[in-house]
Amino acid sequence: MKNDGVRSSRNGGVGVGTTDLPGKAKNQQYDFFTKMAARICQSTSSILLVEIDGNQEVFSAFGMEGLLLSEYRNLVLSLLGSSNSTVAIPDGFMHLRQVGGLEPAILQQIGFFVGVPLLSEAGVTIGSLSVTAPKPQILRDAQIRDLEDLAGQLIESFERHRQISAYAIREKKLLDTLRIFREGQQINKLGVWELDITTGKTEWTEEVYRIHEVPIGFDHNQVNGVDFYHPDDRPLIERCITSCIEAYEPFDVTCRLIAASGKVKWVRATGKRVNGTLLGAFQDISEIKEQEWKYKGIFNSSFSFIGMLNTDGILLDSNDTSLHAAGIEREDVIGKYFWDCYWWQISETTQQELKQHFKKALTGVEVTYEVSVWARMQTPVTILFSLKPIKDASGNVIFIIPEGRPIQDIVDTRNRYKALIESTSAGTFEWNIDTEEVLINDQYAEMLGYTVDELRPFSARKWEEIIDRGSFNEAKKHLISCLKKERAFFQLELPLVHKLGHLVWVNVRGKVIEWTESGRALKFYGTNQNITERKRKEEEAKYQQNILNALYELSPIGISLIDYYTGRFVDVNRKMLEPTGYTKEEFLQLTNFDLTPEEYLPMEREVIQRMKVDGRYAPFEKAYFRKDGSRYPVLLQGVMIRDLKGRKLIWSFTEDISLKKQTESKVKELHELAKEQNERLRNFSFIVSHNLRSHSGGLTGLIDLLKSINPEYFENEVVSMIEAGVNNLKQTIQDLTEIIQVNLDVSVKVDQPIRPLVQKTLDSLSALIAKECVSVENAVSSSLTVPVIPAYMQSIILNFVTNAIKYKAVDRDSYLRIYSDVDQDRVHLYFEDNGLGIDLKKYGTDLFGMYKTFHRHQDSRGVGLFLTKSQIESMGGSVAVYSEVGKGTTFQVSLPLRE
Repeated sequence: MKNDGVRSSRNGGVGVGTTDLPGKAKNQQYDFFTKMAARICQSTSSILLVEIDGNQEVFSAFGMEGLLLSEYRNLVLSLLGSSNSTVAIPDGFMHLRQVGGLEPAILQQIGFFVGVPLLSEAGVTIGSLSVTAPKPQILRDAQIRDLEDLAGQLIESFERHRQISAYAIREKKLLDTLRIFREGQQINKLGVWELDITTGKTEWTEEVYRIHEVPIGFDHNQVNGVDFYHPDDRPLIERCITSCIEAYEPFDVTCRLIAASGKVKWVRATGKRVNGTLLGAFQDISEIKEQEWKYKGIFNSSFSFIGMLNTDGILLDSNDTSLHAAGIEREDVIGKYFWDCYWWQISETTQQELKQHFKKALTGVEVTYEVSVWARMQTPVTILFSLKPIKDASGNVIFIIPEGRPIQDIVDTRNRYKALIESTSAGTFEWNIDTEEVLINDQYAEMLGYTVDELRPFSARKWEEIIDRGSFNEAKKHLISCLKKERAFFQLELPLVHKLGHLVWVNVRGKVIEWTESGRALKFYGTNQNITERKRKEEEAKYQQNILNALYELSPIGISLIDYYTGRFVDVNRKMLEPTGYTKEEFLQLTNFDLTPEEYLPMEREVIQRMKVDGRYAPFEKAYFRKDGSRYPVLLQGVMIRDLKGRKLIWSFTEDISLKKQTESKVKELHELAKEQNERLRNFSFIVSHNLRSHSGGLTGLIDLLKSINPEYFENEVVSMIEAGVNNLKQTIQDLTEIIQVNLDVSVKVDQPIRPLVQKTLDSLSALIAKECVSVENAVSSSLTVPVIPAYMQSIILNFVTNAIKYKAVDRDSYLRIYSDVDQDRVHLYFEDNGLGIDLKKYGTDLFGMYKTFHRHQDSRGVGLFLTKSQIESMGGSVAVYSEVGKGTTFQVSLPLRE
């Protein structure tokens, strides 16, 4: 493109933020830029103007010896004005005459002009870089771009100079401190003291008095001297002095001293025993300590350098910051290969890596990487290091600018953050919004059941696929709001789809970490924390809460929450309100004492006292007032709790027992009626039993009398039938009498050992057992004691034993085994035999019926099992039978273990 007129283009330079620019002092580094500007334009002169104290002044000039710099400055200001773009004038003789107020001498020397304004990051003009020539010429576009690039590097150099100046100030302070520290060491002003071990007297030099801040001549001794030390350090100095006196062990310790003014000082105390004397030195090292700490802090954070390399890698120049940080002089490194300089001697690997990157920079590519180098005293420091190629107008690399910025804090923070992320198993992601590429770590992929390789390439579209569809729109809305700067952070709990298909709940947090100058988001960084287990517990808690709420509202008894101190109702359920006639709003204005009749208040006070000790109160009955003033009986019990604020409350469970009281009254009436009827029935049974037995006895006596007088009558079949009927009637009356007696008997239970009772029955039947050749084993536990009616229990045992003998098998040896076991609150007594057995499918429902028999035995009457079952049930027990025909029968008697 030809420059046949005034050319203007946007400056692409990099802003420097705040412009803490260098002063007027000549600086060879900036002379380099004016020289480079002239070379780029193939011109003979250039000038750099910089705004200092509100005015743009000449900061550096090249080839301007024949010109008046002040007039040239005015020319530049006139041509550029407030422009923020490059101004090029190829024919100065034609165009400059249109600019008024310029000296003719200047106009005659300007045949060509090009100027680039220097803009800060905020767009404020901070100076300009201009080039002129005595003859007109047209710049190529490439030259304009190179000149603008050089202006951008110049602005960056200003920023680096600002940083260098700040570091230089701090370094100067540090060096001054170090100089003072060295002088103090040379002077070595030490206080000296002497202790006579025999007398305990001490002598101090003036410096010791000064350190202690006491007047010379102060009356001191060994004890008072030790008392000056900090309480935490006194044991140390006492041990040192004692060991020195007793064992001749010299000491050299650093500890704290509290001066007479109360000021705490750091001192170095030394001592040595010489014969009967303890000699020592005493030095105030508080300032040294302070300067040491200060020096270390500055030293560890002040490493930055800028240099210049030729294409062979020789270091041509290096700024003071880099030299001071390394503790070296300029002649130690200038003229050497850069990789052989002090900083890079940290390792051979580091040197070889630098050589490779230098070769890459020679191709015109800027190289940036992190590396650890040596600072002062071979201290490794991590820097962000770059090699920036400088090119001539032909695009050839002519210099390499090395630049190092300290990032040790950033590295430490990054390592701590990385360790934190790894320790919390959080997934991380970094989204490049322009390329849509998303970088994720192993934890991110692992929580979804994948490896990182399985998810590559990961993109924003892939993220859409793994978000549960029901939550996608909400996530998208939050993200867009974040990208529009409507919110600073993205934070949302989302369900993601696992590789196996189930959902994984994650807490996603993120923010935009990089923006364009126009405010467009470039990069988004965030973390994913797996909260599936927490979500599960929350859902479970919610479910349990719903259940509790349902139980609270649907409870068949009243539930109330009461303030422990005031007795005011905090909350009540529906059942609590139901009998009162109050609405919930009305009820919550009341206290427990408002509802309680006065005669129950002493009982209430006793309940409160019990709660102080036990934290609960046992069930008790009282009455409550209804809204209409009537009363109703209640049964209460409760427990004391504390809410989240620590407030004492009482959960009270209140049962309206009005119906229960009415029922109890009716039951009592029925009980009295039943008792009266039972008594009448008992009298009736006694009368019937007595009269029927008398009549049956009379009939039996008449039969016996007739049989003794006329025995031949009984050969008649009818008479024999009459005899049999009379005998059956007698037996029936006897059986019915026994059954009535069992049902009406109200004998009291006693704790009865069962094994002796069984053995007593077996002993009474020993002759029958021996006769029938039945083996009987008493395996009942000797410790078993059960509350029973002894007569009933003996009858039960007798019945089951005689049944086993009566219904034994004749084709094998017979046995009966009696044993027991205990199950929670019941005892089980077993009668196991190998007799004939019972067909339970056929007779099971009738087994314990009246007059039911299941074998053709001459003594079978069908009354024994019925009577036994009645006796067992009257004691609160039950009976079960297990039997198989031809194999045997087991009767199980179950009785309550406690009354």
